[in-house]
This record gives sequence, structure tokens and C-alpha cells, in this order.
Amino acid sequence: METADEIIEKYDLKRHTWVRKGLHSVFHTMFPAATNLIKPLNNYWGDSFKVFVYFIIEDYLHWFYNVEDMTRLRKQLVEKLNNDPDFLENHEKQWKTYVKTFEQTCKKIDNTNLQELSDKELYNLYKEHYDSYVQEYALAMGLVESFSMQVDSFFRPMLEKVLNNTNHDFNTVYSLLLSPVDSSFINQDFKGRLEIMKAMKENKSEVNEMLEKHAKKFHWVENNYAKVKVLNADYFKEKINNEIKLKINPDLELKNIDQEFKNIKTKKQALIQELNLNQEMQNIIKATEVFAIMQDDRKKCVLISNYYQKLFLKEIANRLNLEEKDMDYTIFPELEEVFLNKNYNKDILNKRKKASVSIETLNNLGIFEGDLALEIFNKVFNKEIEDKEIKGMCASKGKIKGIVKIIRKTHDLASVNKGEILVTSMTRPDMIVAMEKASGIITDEGGVTCHAAVISRELNIPCIIGTKTATEILKNGDYVELDADKGKVKIIK
Repeated sequence: METADEIIEKYDLKRHTWVRKGLHSVFHTMFPAATNLIKPLNNYWGDSFKVFVYFIIEDYLHWFYNVEDMTRLRKQLVEKLNNDPDFLENHEKQWKTYVKTFEQTCKKIDNTNLQELSDKELYNLYKEHYDSYVQEYALAMGLVESFSMQVDSFFRPMLEKVLNNTNHDFNTVYSLLLSPVDSSFINQDFKGRLEIMKAMKENKSEVNEMLEKHAKKFHWVENNYAKVKVLNADYFKEKINNEIKLKINPDLELKNIDQEFKNIKTKKQALIQELNLNQEMQNIIKATEVFAIMQDDRKKCVLISNYYQKLFLKEIANRLNLEEKDMDYTIFPELEEVFLNKNYNKDILNKRKKASVSIETLNNLGIFEGDLALEIFNKVFNKEIEDKEIKGMCASKGKIKGIVKIIRKTHDLASVNKGEILVTSMTRPDMIVAMEKASGIITDEGGVTCHAAVISRELNIPCIIGTKTATEILKNGDYVELDADKGKVKIIK
């Protein structure tokens, strides 16, 4: 068996500079989200990440992009945006065809009784869904993420040069130019609830039917890579009743939401003309708008796919007489052997629950578990932070003081109190209830079109993204000043 040092040398892991993500996850559902960045992206783009690494340690993800690959792909993308005026539109069209295929597989599963399928039929249906999911993910992740997470490094200097000797506030202009112009699915869920609220207040007979339709459309919004929670009509009814108690005016809220995006579009276009921005900067601004839509829909597909993946894993676990938790620590490429050939090693699955690592290149996939995975993690990726200063990118303007609440796993969300500052590696849709309580948000990672950036603007609370180290430096109970305008966090006590 290979040692940790041999594996580190084989994949040349110490040579790279790494950017880390973290979130609550299990091995099975995370695998397609990572593997799309290698062969599927390479098949589409002709290039991809050369090496990709993620660890799951006790159901928590440590996901590492290498900066060299991200920078190379980002430069290729910007060059394509500048040289091919049709690229962005064609890229979005191609992605939409993949989304449609993904949605068709979901409908096919909905119309199928999985228990009545043979093992081979069950595996083939899962493969059809898995392939469509990975294909959609590849176009909405690898290039988009590289662009989004690095846009500050190349767009900021361009904008600073334009704003030199003007009276414009940089952060106000920057935030506006890179703001999404379409509502997120979280906003769409809220708008749907507002319409039901109107019907409830008017005692309309179709309220129950509206609730059932809404639940069918948005049952997945609190899913994540580790947990699946199927929300029903009663859940949304209770949520709407709680919103009624807050004296929310549905007509006013709906009007404000629609008007907000109209205002953003109008102000953005006026600012582009006033500043006389060149074509390259306009290309970048347009790309952030399209990529924001793609990223939001990609997140939607993730949450939906995790629901279907869990359906398959539950059925396969029953047929193999395994626990669902065992299946959580398989990966799809193993399923033909594990499921159809009934060839699996329970000891390996148990070791993976403690710690697992996937290291993937174009020509090789290494899966290692247990103490070996932990040793690789500690030797390369678990480095002590020397610089204790917390700085990041302004995602939503504002300055507030508050108590820190660190969010790592789903169960942490229940402990968030009104007015606290939510600190996490990256926000996800299942965090929305906690985000609505927060007075501000700080994340380790993220780009201008990331979930935290989009939702913090919708909630109108200050947010700093891309600090890289906030979750490691800050502790629960710290009292801090979050100055999003300057992109800084100061520990007061």
C-alpha cells in the first residue's frame, strides 16, 4: 500500500497553492460535484483542472482548488469573452440544453417505482441521472467558479483606474456593476409564498392547492450535500403563517422585489454609459450577470440531485442489507462493482466515515481513507495560519458590530440568534433561515456571484466574502466589527 508521502509526491500536492472550501457533506454526493471539473470540463473546453482534491472528515468537507489551474482557466475565459462576441450566449444555450436533460431524468425518476426495477435497471436509471447532473455541473462550475472567485483580482484594478479623479465611491460602483439582475431561487420561493399569503388573507378556496404546488416545486430548498429534507405543504403553510405574524405586506413585498431588480438594471446601464466603460469591462459585467444565473441554477440542480441520489442510495442500501450511511461513503464509479457484483468492503466504508480523500487528475483517480487520508491532510493542507488579519471582498455594503456564530454543519444553524454575525466557509440555500436572522455575514470563500453575495444583497445586510481564514481565526462568542465597505473584520473582544 502507498504511504502518505508517496501519494503526496505522486500527485505533486506540495507544489500547488490551494484555495479551500468547507461545508457539511458526505462522500457520495460530493464526488460528482468535484469530478465534473476534470474530464467533463476538459471534454467541453479542451482544458480543465489538472488536479483536484477534497477530503471528507467526519462528514465535513475540505475542498481544495489549486490557484494555478483556476487562474489559467479564468484567463482563457476572459480571452474568449473578448474575442468571441457570441461565446457567452452560446455557452449559456449549451448549458440550458444540459439543464433540460437533467430535468427530464428527474421527471423520469418521479414516474418510476424504484422498488419494481431490477438491479440492472435501477443502476442504469441512476447512471442516466448521474451523467446528466455531471454534464450540467461541468458547464456551470469549472469556468464560472474560476471567473467568479478571481474577478476581484482583475476587474478591481480596471475599475480603480476608471474611477480615479472622480467623486464616485468605489465599493458602491463595484457592487452595483457586478450585482445580479435576476432573482435567485430563494427569492422565487419567497415570491411564491407571498402569493399564497395573499390568497390566505383573501380566504380563497385554492390555498391548499397552491401550497401543494409550491411544496412540489420547492421541496428541496433546505437540502445540502449531507442531508435531505423533503418539505411538504404543511411546512410552507407554517412558514407563511409565521410571516403573517411579522405583518409582512405581500403586495408591497412583491412590488419591492420586482422594482429592485428593475432599479439595478437601470442604474447599472446608466453608470456604464456615464463612466464610458470599454468593451472588455462591459464583457466582464455581462458575464457576471449570466454566470450569476448559471450558478444559482447550478445550486438548484445540486439540491434537487442530492434528493434523487439519496433515493437511489436508500434503495440500493436496502437491497444490499447495508446502512444508508454506508452508501454515503461509496462513490458512483464504484456502484457497478458494489451493487451489481455485490463486491464491497465494509471495513473500508467504515474507515471512509472517519476520513476520506479523493485526488483526481485527467488520467488517475485516487481514493484513500482512514488514518492515511488524515496523514495526507495534515502534511499538506492543515497548515497553521500565521496572518491573523481578516480581510476579504465586499459583497454587500455596510458596517455593523455583533457576536460571531460559526456555522460548519446543519445542526449549527439552530443556534443562530437574531442579530448575530454568521461566519462560515460558504453559505448554502439550507442556511437561509439563519441568514435571515443574521446582522451580517462573513465567509472564507466566494466570488461576486456566490450564494452569500447574492442573498446578502437581497437581505440588505453587510457581507464580506473570500477571507480564506475567518472560520479558523474567529471563535463563537467573539465580538467583532464587520466593515464590509473596507472588506475588513476587527475582533473587539
